[in-house]
Amino acid sequence: MDHVRNITSGFKSLLVPYFLVNVFLSISYFIFKTVPPVCSILFYDCNLELKEVGMDNISCLCYCFEKQKTRPPLKTT
Repeated sequence: MDHVRNITSGFKSLLVPYFLVNVFLSISYFIFKTVPPVCSILFYDCNLELKEVGMDNISCLCYCFEKQKTRPPLKTT
């Protein structure tokens, strides 16, 4: 039962504005890049390339890990 509490507290710690905004921006980028009317206004090319997706994922991971190092540790009670 203690493991269940640890897992739920771990998920609750992810429900902070920092992580929610990151998820929202990531999802909105892929939606805006693939919807034709919006894509033609915001971007020059509406195709999503594998190279572009890989670079975005790597930069997001590096950013999240760097920010997590600077955050204070979570309280476990």
